[in-house]
Amino acid sequence: ARQKARGIMETQVELKLKASGDRKVTNHATSKGALGTDATVNDKNSFALSATRCKDKYKTSFCDNCYAEALERFPTIRNALEHNWQLIEPHLNSVTRLRKLLKPIIDDSVEQKLKRNVPPAKWTFRWFWDGEIPSRAFAQTMSVLAREYPLVKFWVYTRNFDVVPHLKADNLHVYLSTDIENWEWAKQVKNDNPHVMYAFNGLTWADTQQVAELCEEPRGLKCPELTGRVDLVEWSEQTTKQGKHIGEGACTACKYCTHGKGNVRFSASN
Repeated sequence: ARQKARGIMETQVELKLKASGDRKVTNHATSKGALGTDATVNDKNSFALSATRCKDKYKTSFCDNCYAEALERFPTIRNALEHNWQLIEPHLNSVTRLRKLLKPIIDDSVEQKLKRNVPPAKWTFRWFWDGEIPSRAFAQTMSVLAREYPLVKFWVYTRNFDVVPHLKADNLHVYLSTDIENWEWAKQVKNDNPHVMYAFNGLTWADTQQVAELCEEPRGLKCPELTGRVDLVEWSEQTTKQGKHIGEGACTACKYCTHGKGNVRFSASN
């Protein structure tokens, strides 16, 4: 009986999606030795699928510089993302099933923030640090969950412009990942969905400005973590009982994308 129970528990663990603990996004990190980029992330703050599952329709040559795909060379990351895909794929067209799969990772993220006394005003969760929104039903589920967790600021950068009309919630901020090859499509989607913003991409900052001008939009903020204005982890003077410094990721410290303040720019060369 004990072995059977253990087997059931192991199966339940395997049937859970795996959220990620991203330093740049974290609401709560603790230092490892000297203050720098090395940190322990104490909240699962994001979700992803493998970039290998991105559809060709949404790719441009800018995707050749995909930083997220480069991280998949690490087996632990690659296996976790593939695990997520295997659970998600059978239910790509069911909001009910997707909600059941995804809700526990939001619950866990909120619980971890509460455990570490993170003020609700700072709660954030990023969708798709790697990969893409795989279906319309998935996008609808993201909106459903945003409404269920109104205190959490959700945000996403996406190249799957087909699903953008289904991404609507006051606390879900949507950025069209736009470059020199897909700007016309992005501009049309923006015209039809005024609530979304642009994430202008290019090899250089000059490239990002050119794309913004083509879209006839304000060029927006250069990502301050890429320019060095904000550190990957911003450390506070506050420490744990063990003397470790407490910090937060660049995104939560900046608040620009998490709060949907406007267009933003990313340079691959940075």
